[in-house]
Amino acid sequence: MAGTEVVRHVAADAAGVALLLSGPAAYDLWPQADDTTMTARAPMRSGIGFVVDLSVDDDTLGAVRARVAITPAGGATTSLRLSASAAEASEGALRERAARFLDALARQAQARSSAA
Repeated sequence: MAGTEVVRHVAADAAGVALLLSGPAAYDLWPQADDTTMTARAPMRSGIGFVVDLSVDDDTLGAVRARVAITPAGGATTSLRLSASAAEASEGALRERAARFLDALARQAQARSSAA
């Protein structure tokens, strides 16, 4: 089983990031191939932040289970921590997809935050 953890910081509100992951835009953030599907559970409160559980059926990686922890990091900054695992994937491939997902999430969250 491959596992990875990726962290990013973004200039956006933690609640706004959680709302972004609860909407339809979240499904476009995972680096998709032809037969990739993603399910995102509703954001849950966790301490001073939120967590969102993801299930991805990736045609390259197989079944991926992930959790995004979204916590305020001071000022207007939010920390995003994605922990992911997949039974059929290599650690390098899983890490690359997880990092691309988190980068896309950070860009989208910052763009929405800047527009407000």
